[in-house]
Amino acid sequence: MKNLLTNKTSTFLYIILFFVCIFRFPSILFLFLAVAVIAIMFAAVNKDSKKQETNQEKNKIKINNPEADKLLDDLNSADPEKIGNLPQKVDQLLKNMKTPNTFYGVIGDLAMDTLPYHSEILNQNKKTKKSDRHIQRFENSKKICDDFFNGNETMKCWVIYRTLEKQGLTEKEFKKSFPDLAPLLKKIRTKNWKDIAFYYLCSELVEADYGKDRLTKELLSKIQKSIDPKKLNEHIKNLSKEQKDDYKLLLKIDLLNDKKRDQEIFDKFNSK
Repeated sequence: MKNLLTNKTSTFLYIILFFVCIFRFPSILFLFLAVAVIAIMFAAVNKDSKKQETNQEKNKIKINNPEADKLLDDLNSADPEKIGNLPQKVDQLLKNMKTPNTFYGVIGDLAMDTLPYHSEILNQNKKTKKSDRHIQRFENSKKICDDFFNGNETMKCWVIYRTLEKQGLTEKEFKKSFPDLAPLLKKIRTKNWKDIAFYYLCSELVEADYGKDRLTKELLSKIQKSIDPKKLNEHIKNLSKEQKDDYKLLLKIDLLNDKKRDQEIFDKFNSK
């Protein structure tokens, strides 16, 4: 209570002293007003600045793509050195974004580009600009696939054969349409089917830790270097005959049921 009275008395005395000074020295009032105005202006500018920074932060676009986000940050910086060669950077970014970089993305693109390419092979007498585009896309998808698997062409052959087999193509017709892949098909049947089994195992391992379709080229290389050969051999040994025949491309496909299963997977994937 004593402190409260003391604080109130001190405040009252300061106010009386302030008015006495103004009465004795009127010019002090103008100085006080000037200081007050300047203080209010600084406070307003500081408030607007903070508000503008907050709005900029809220409006800042994030694409969840490291390359795209870096490009946007460079543009926001307005630094000529960072913005230099912008058209080339944008063009490269678009190319990279179009290029699949996951296991299912790579083999999925190759499968989709295989069908129109094979149609062009069957209709060689009807060449059009669209034909050239289909051929180019197929060749590009093959290169992406080979690069993803570090030059191992086994998966490329496996995907192309299995895709066309689902459309009713026989092995004889496959070898006629793709004579360069015939030796690879023979190796898959005897030994290289284990590579296919390994790739799908890697996909399952990564999916368990990171979610569906997260197997990148980098993660694949990492697993290849770190996996225990004994455990891998044990996994392959314990595969069922049906699984082994599937990887060997010896499993007889029920085309009707397989198409239904693919449609179910497609519908389930697109419903997420």
